Amino acid sequence: MFFFNPGLFIEFTCFFIAFFTLFRDRQVFWKITIVYLLFTCIIELITFILLKVYHQRTFWLYNLYIPVEATFITYVFHTFLRRLTRINHLFWLGYGIIITVYIIELFKRNFGYTSTAVSVMSVIFVLYAFYFYALLLKNDEYVVLKYYPPFWMIAGILLFYFGGTAFNLIYDLVLVKMEVRNPLLSYINPTLSFLLYGFWSYSFICRARQRKLYR
Repeated sequence: MFFFNPGLFIEFTCFFIAFFTLFRDRQVFWKITIVYLLFTCIIELITFILLKVYHQRTFWLYNLYIPVEATFITYVFHTFLRRLTRINHLFWLGYGIIITVYIIELFKRNFGYTSTAVSVMSVIFVLYAFYFYALLLKNDEYVVLKYYPPFWMIAGILLFYFGGTAFNLIYDLVLVKMEVRNPLLSYINPTLSFLLYGFWSYSFICRARQRKLYR
């Protein structure tokens, strides 16, 4: 039944690609990536079942997922940025802001959905992504971008969080202020998920290729 849900299909496909391409990778980062994707798929599957089968609210599941998401994406940036520059305290300040806003909003909303924390997280990750690309442009080391895993993984993150932030602003404007309901809006989230996990899947394939070349 869940295979007919675009978001779930995309996430499970990405997980299976990650598993088969990264399972034998010796770097801890890639193994943690597999675990994160498995956790994401489980959360999304449980959410889908609760929502569609039992018609229950699922915001509490997303609230549990948000700190895990924030931690992993921060870990992604930390892993790739430290190859290009020295990580300083300002980097961790962004993560601290996300967690602080999350905790405050969690209690302020009486454990309701922490939408502000998600928005803050999105903005910070977009800034991190631009910083990564700025450093990559200034880096003297030659890399083939079409086969460079960090490039594609960060590209997926940038498009997903930048697109999500823009979508939320447009959605509020169109639906709330203009009171216009457009069925095309329902395709935006699956499209963003496709970009994120599609780029990630390609980065995993690039990593597998990279591993074979340097054996």
